[in-house]
Amino acid sequence: MWVLRFLNGPLAGQMINLKKGQNLIGRNQNCAIPIAHPGISKQHCIIVINENQISVNDLNSSNGTFVNGLKIKNYNLKANDKISMYDIMAEVINVSDVNKGFGQALNPNQYFGNAAVNHHPATHHAQPQVDINFHPQNSPEMNMSAESQKQSVQIPKGLEGFVRLAQNYIEDVVLPGVYKLAEWTEFKWVLLIFMGAFIVFVTSLSAIPLMRILKASIEKESQRRALTIARTLAKVNQVPLMEGQEASVSVELADREPGVSSSYIFSNVDNIIIAPARLSGKYPNEKFVHTAKKEGREVVGQIDSSTIGAIVPIEFYNPQTGGQSIVAYSVVIYDMGTLAVDDGRTLSLFIQTFFIALVVGTLLFFFLYKLIEYPIANINKQLDKALREGQLHIELNYQFPVIQDLISNIRSVLTRIDGASDGNSQSEQAFEQDRSQEMASLVQLIGFPAMAVQALDNTVAAINSNFEEKTGMSSSEILYGNVSSITDQSLKLSLEDLIARINENSDQMITNELEFGGIKHEIVAQAVHGNNKVSYILFVILPLGEEDAS
Repeated sequence: MWVLRFLNGPLAGQMINLKKGQNLIGRNQNCAIPIAHPGISKQHCIIVINENQISVNDLNSSNGTFVNGLKIKNYNLKANDKISMYDIMAEVINVSDVNKGFGQALNPNQYFGNAAVNHHPATHHAQPQVDINFHPQNSPEMNMSAESQKQSVQIPKGLEGFVRLAQNYIEDVVLPGVYKLAEWTEFKWVLLIFMGAFIVFVTSLSAIPLMRILKASIEKESQRRALTIARTLAKVNQVPLMEGQEASVSVELADREPGVSSSYIFSNVDNIIIAPARLSGKYPNEKFVHTAKKEGREVVGQIDSSTIGAIVPIEFYNPQTGGQSIVAYSVVIYDMGTLAVDDGRTLSLFIQTFFIALVVGTLLFFFLYKLIEYPIANINKQLDKALREGQLHIELNYQFPVIQDLISNIRSVLTRIDGASDGNSQSEQAFEQDRSQEMASLVQLIGFPAMAVQALDNTVAAINSNFEEKTGMSSSEILYGNVSSITDQSLKLSLEDLIARINENSDQMITNELEFGGIKHEIVAQAVHGNNKVSYILFVILPLGEEDAS
């Protein structure tokens, strides 16, 4: 279901259900949506609702029809589009979209309260006097405490429920605090704070995997060096072992290599260390050595976080077995400290990463700030030009729905200001709030015959039933017409005289005498001021007693 919500004017705050087919809008009481306003044509525009679309067509109205600030002849509408007719603005609402937000089907009449009014030609004698804003919480069904609202919301289970809770927490707790930052300091500094936090955060997190990668690289290099030294040690001592010259076996070559904490050669027969001499006759005490020896091949591995062990078999031809036999093993224990990352290198790595992030983050901050600043500055520049030169066209091809909505609203406001200040006699007034509802209510409250006339163009804006009875003229004859078109010449001349005197002295109550049905009456005129000048004039017909008449 489609609904038209009026944002100002005589129907301000009201929601009117739009029926399928044609919905005629105009000043004429026979229209589906009558608007009692002199700036609205008798048949101003028509909204047509078909199965799959809703459109608005201008009916050659005097002041034109606008959608989102742009003058149109016909236009296919969508939800939340704003229609402007002279200075009356209304918003198109799709009730089904609203229902989706609550997760259940709502009765439009319940949802909008009494403001959802179905207009039919037969019921156009009285304008609905409802003033309610379009807020779901104004409905009785939605008028509940915050606690009961929370209890009534069904949070889905699983991942969807977690996402929903996270979104609610961010919107209700986190974002309000973020928005406060822009109130405390200039926006660019807020953006700079976030960018700085991003740089530090990314730098710190990126240093962790970099350190791990560097450590893995050092471990791999240390294992390669330890295995190379163990191989060299085995190759050098292979000949002395073949010749049985164990006294010539030496590990001096390995001990001279940086990072080697210990090295030795032990026999495969009895596991006794052959070299160096200071360990001769002892047994290896590393668990790694005994485990690796069982595999009978080259083995390199991590002993602890800073130590690597490498073992290489020493073998040669054994005539007794007729094949290669392992006679001994060369062992190298390597300390990774010489290649490990110290505090200085760690700090250096962090600084380099931070510097790179700072350069990239600064560029990102610059372009991001300009990306935010540009549309606002561009719109402000166009708006300034529009106010100075009277141009209504504001355009910005920015694929950002919030910016586009802002531009649409600015167009609408400029259109309304322009409508109130075009070249005719109506437009010399400064733009001010529509007071049609105020005049109608005030006239109805007066117990005597009363009438309200627009000071701008002397249009009869409101009369009460007592006035109709006293003058013999119906509302359809004089309402929304000029005072000069009143058929009762005596009444017309008296009113014109009062208006002329009010224009000369608007601060005084002005009176005239006139007979109605042979009885003298006093017509009292009182000006009601607006923002800059007289907004309307109130006329009241009071009977004169015999003493007053004399």
